[in-house]
Amino acid sequence: MADNLTLVVVGDEGVGKSALAVRFCLDQFAEGFEPTLDDSYRTRMVVDNRPCILEIIDTAGRGEYAALREDYIRDGDAFIIAYSVTSRESFSHVRTYHGDIKQVKKDMEVEHTLKLSPSKRPIRSPIILVGTKTDVQAHREVSYKEGRMLSKSLGCWFYETSPKSTPSTIDRLRQLSRSIDQICKISGVPGLSIGVLDDGENLWTENFGFRDKSRTSLPDANTQYGIGHITMSMVAAGVGKLVDDGKLQWTTLLREIIPEIVHAHAKWTYTSTIADIIAHRCGLDGEIATLLADGEIGNIQLPLEAFLKTVDRIPRPLPHREGWLMCPWGYTIAAHIIELISQQPLHEYLQDQVFQPLGMTATTLRPSFEGDNNIAEPHASLSNGEACPLKFQPRFSFSSFEASRGAYSTVNDLLVWAKETLAASQNTRTPSNIVLKQIRQILSNHIAMENPSLLERSYGFGWARAQLPGIVGLLGGNSSLWEMSEQPVFGAGNQSRLMIYHQGGGPGYSSFLALFPETQSAVVVLMNTIATSDAADWIARLLIEGLFDFAKPTDYVRLAEEGKIRTLERFATLHGRLTEERIQRAPLLPLECYVGKYNNEDHKYMLEVTLNPESQSDLMISFRPGSQSYPLRHYHDHVFEWSMSFDETRKSGRYDIVDPSYYRIRFETYPDNRASRIIWNIHDASVPDGLTFEWKDECLADAWRAVHAGMNHLIQNIVWDSLLT
Repeated sequence: MADNLTLVVVGDEGVGKSALAVRFCLDQFAEGFEPTLDDSYRTRMVVDNRPCILEIIDTAGRGEYAALREDYIRDGDAFIIAYSVTSRESFSHVRTYHGDIKQVKKDMEVEHTLKLSPSKRPIRSPIILVGTKTDVQAHREVSYKEGRMLSKSLGCWFYETSPKSTPSTIDRLRQLSRSIDQICKISGVPGLSIGVLDDGENLWTENFGFRDKSRTSLPDANTQYGIGHITMSMVAAGVGKLVDDGKLQWTTLLREIIPEIVHAHAKWTYTSTIADIIAHRCGLDGEIATLLADGEIGNIQLPLEAFLKTVDRIPRPLPHREGWLMCPWGYTIAAHIIELISQQPLHEYLQDQVFQPLGMTATTLRPSFEGDNNIAEPHASLSNGEACPLKFQPRFSFSSFEASRGAYSTVNDLLVWAKETLAASQNTRTPSNIVLKQIRQILSNHIAMENPSLLERSYGFGWARAQLPGIVGLLGGNSSLWEMSEQPVFGAGNQSRLMIYHQGGGPGYSSFLALFPETQSAVVVLMNTIATSDAADWIARLLIEGLFDFAKPTDYVRLAEEGKIRTLERFATLHGRLTEERIQRAPLLPLECYVGKYNNEDHKYMLEVTLNPESQSDLMISFRPGSQSYPLRHYHDHVFEWSMSFDETRKSGRYDIVDPSYYRIRFETYPDNRASRIIWNIHDASVPDGLTFEWKDECLADAWRAVHAGMNHLIQNIVWDSLLT
C-alpha cells in the first residue's frame, strides 16, 4: 500500500511555484501561467524503496489568501518555501512564511495535546527552501551563499533550481544532499566538506554538520582537516621537483643518497630506488609501521640513524618489485632524501616549493591547534551512530609518519591541488609556468594493484589509478569489509574513463580525492571522523556519479548501512573467538612477576606492563611508556589479552583490528619464574613468529639478580620498592 503525502508550496506571487510543481509532476515547463488561487498535482514515486503518492498543493502568493494558505499548511506533511533569486523582496519574505508554518504546526500540537488525541499527520514537518529562476543569472539579486546561510539559520534544506531548464550538473549534485545526510547519519559523521572541479574550474562546494565537539561552529571550504595518506601525493611532487632540477633521478639508488641504508635481503639493499619506495613496490610490510603507530602514539620520531636500523628488520612479505604493498616507511625514507638534498626540513621544503607557489595557503605539515583556528576537531564514530570527540589531536609533526599522513588541508586548497595536477598532466602550459614538475611520471602506472584485473588497476607515485568501470576504494576501510569478488564495481554500465585517486584515513579524519584527466574534473571529500564504514569513500562515489550523470546510480545509503553492519559483526566475531578460547583459571605466577618494561630493539619500541594503580589486582599495558594504558586480562597459562569493544577502540583512536592474535600478549619466563620477554603476534602475515620484546627494567633486574646471589634478605625490600616506584 502506498503512503499518501502532501507537499505544500508557499511563496510570493510570481516566483514560479506552479512551474516547480508542473516540472516535477509532468516534466514540462509551464509558460505564461496565470496567478494561482490554489492548485494541486499528484504523482506516484518511490522513496527509500517504498511507494508513495505525492500531492503537491500550489498556494496563492497574494496576501488576501493568507487564511486559505493556513488551511493548506494544517494539512501539509512537508513544505517548500519558494523565492526567486531575481527578487530580493521575495527572499525577504521567507522568514514570514517559515514563521507561519511553524506557528500553525505549533497551534496544532497544542490542540492535539488538549484533546489528548494524536495527530493524523506529523506536526514537525520538514521544510525546504528553494531559490527559483536560476536560468536568469544576469538578473540575480540573491546569491547562493545568502540562500544557504538563511536555510541553515532556519534549520531547513536548501536548493536552487530553474523549472525552465533540465537539471544541470550543479542541480544533480545538490540533489544528492539527502543521500549525503543519510550516509552521515548512518556512519556517525559530525562534519563534512566537499568540493567538485569540472573542466578545470571550481564547480561546487558544500558543507554539512559541525566542525567542533560543541556543535556550534559550521565547517566551510576553508576548514582544515587531516588528509592522511593524500599527503603522499604532495611528497611525491616534492621529489618530482628535485628530479626536474637535476638533483635526483627516479632511478637513483637509495644507497647513493643514504649509504647507511641496509636490509637483511641484499638484493633489496643494492637495487632499491626512489621510484620503488614511493610506488609501494619495494615489498616491505607497511602494516607493522601502521600498527606500531596506532592511536595517540603516532607522533614518535626516530632519529635518522635509529630509523635506518629499523629498515634492516622491516619484514618483506613480497619479493622486490613483484607486487604492490602499502608501506608508509617508504615515504619516511623519501622525506629524509628530500631533507638531505634540499637542506631543508620537509615541511619547509613543501611550503616553499609546492604549497606557497600554488597559493595553497591553508595546507601545512605544521598545523596550529591553538586559539580559534578554522580547524575541524577529530572524532570517532560509535556503534550507535554518535560521534565521540577524540581526547587528543593527531599530530605527526616531527614523527616518522609526517611524510605519509601528516598534512592538513582544506577543500579550497585541494581543489587548487587537483586543478594544478590535472593541468600539469596535460602540458597545457609552458614549462616555466608549471609549479608541479614530473606530473606525467608521477601519475603513470608503476605497479599493478590487486591483480588479476582485465582493466587497469595500478599505483603511481602517491596516486592510485583505476579504469572505470572497475573496483576502487582499495586504499580505505571499505576494501577490508568485502572480498575482492564481492566489491561493488564502480561505473558499471557507463562510459569508460580513467580515475586517479587517493584516500586518507587516520585518527579522527577521513578523506578522498579523485581526478579525471579527460574532463579535467575532480572530487574532494573531507570529514572529521573515522566513520563506522568509510563514508568519505561512499560520498565521493556518489558525487562522481552525479558529476558524470551515471546511467545506473548505486544505492550508497544501503552500502553505508551494510558496511556498518559488517564492521560491527567483525568485532562481535573477534570477541566471540576470544571468549571461546579463554581458559578460566588463575595466572601461573603472581601478577607482579609480569610487571616491567619490554623493549624491541629492531623497531625501537617499548611495551610497559604495570599493576592497575586502582585495584593492584589487575595488569595494564601501554604501548610506549606514558601513553594510554589498557586492561591486560589473563587468557591462559602465560598469555594475556587486551581486546576492547568497538566503541572503546574508537574512543582510543586506534584502528579496527579484528585479528585475535593482535590482542594476545605471550610472556616467556626464566627458570626463576620471572618474565623474560613478551611475544606479540602483531601481524601474523608478515611476522609469523611475532615481535619479541625483551625485559629491560634494570631496577627490577637488580632485585632478581639478588635472588641468584642468595641475598634473600634484600628480596622483599628491593622488589616491592621497585614495583611501587
